[in-house]
Amino acid sequence: MRRIALFLGSTAILLAGCFDAPPVADPPAIIPLVTTTVEDISTTSTTIPAAEGWFVVSITAELPEDFSAGLAALDGVDAVSVVRVENLELVQSREAGGTVVDEAPDGFYIPVETHAIDPAGHAEYVPEGVASLLAGLGRNDAVLSESSAALRRLDVGSELLLQDGTTLIVAGVVADEWIGAAEVVLSMESGARRGIERERYALVHSDGSRSELEQQVSTLTEEPVRVRGREEVDVFRHADAVASQIAVKAEFGEFALQPTQGDFIEIDPAWLEANIVEVEIPLLGNDKCHRKFVAILFDVVRELERAGQADAIDSSAYLGCWNSRFIRGRKDLSRHAWGAAADINFGNEPDGGSGSPTNPALLEAMLVRDVLSGHAWTDPDPGHFEWFGGAP
Repeated sequence: MRRIALFLGSTAILLAGCFDAPPVADPPAIIPLVTTTVEDISTTSTTIPAAEGWFVVSITAELPEDFSAGLAALDGVDAVSVVRVENLELVQSREAGGTVVDEAPDGFYIPVETHAIDPAGHAEYVPEGVASLLAGLGRNDAVLSESSAALRRLDVGSELLLQDGTTLIVAGVVADEWIGAAEVVLSMESGARRGIERERYALVHSDGSRSELEQQVSTLTEEPVRVRGREEVDVFRHADAVASQIAVKAEFGEFALQPTQGDFIEIDPAWLEANIVEVEIPLLGNDKCHRKFVAILFDVVRELERAGQADAIDSSAYLGCWNSRFIRGRKDLSRHAWGAAADINFGNEPDGGSGSPTNPALLEAMLVRDVLSGHAWTDPDPGHFEWFGGAP
């Protein structure tokens, strides 16, 4: 996978000389794995490759004001499509005939990652059929990605009832790669009516190289900027170093929530009962995690113990796994809310030594199990480890 290759490239020095990983152990009997609440998802549709010369540009939280205008003015840039992203609040979904498919408990909503796209700006990037679909979106029309349609068990003509009382009609389903692996896509106008105004990423077409574009983009802001080419990532979207929300839902299930105080949320108790377990984890202690992620952590610590590298983990610097919250200061869901992330050796020096968040043995044991270290992010978070899995 491209994301694995990209991550390895940024940590090659740290991983040099690491041990060969032994076979993955079976999960402990006390935490049997169960099927998630999400239907099997397939995104194997054959699609047209993206044209040459396209790049994705993003910044951690959002693009600065007037950043898109600066992109358009760069030498060699002849097309820019800015995408806005927020979570819509879904309370019910229905088939075209009116049959209810999913429904949040009273007072709760299902967070659905929604991208607002300018059809005209996006037309040069996507195939003609997708461009026509986007251009025809009305104020209450929506497009689903293939992964979202599979997870939602919906098709064209289905309805999405939002917490604000409005209803979106599914006008089409397209391949994930053309719409940033979004769960739902709206026109820019429709998105603005529903409060989707945060510019998260831009698709840029340039006749120069990636490094040339990156150098130019760095002059537009003092914030760290990510520029990626199509060969580097599976899907053009924001936060390309981590799994998309739809991918996390496909692996760990989908829950309904209601905000409480500050950044914290209350999650549907039925989902918690089915997925979050409390267990004693060697080297880490007693904690609550998603039952699938607990199995990963057991495998990691057992591997380190068998290799005589238990000192890779500092038990006193373990800050936990499940935490029902948004990312601090935003309405983006933390992967801790799924119990699919853990803070290990948090706050220790990232020097690669014993108990370090960048200890090579720890990094490798995590990486081979599709768990990413936040130390390599544009906005580094050493000691944060989260599942990033496969595309989308």
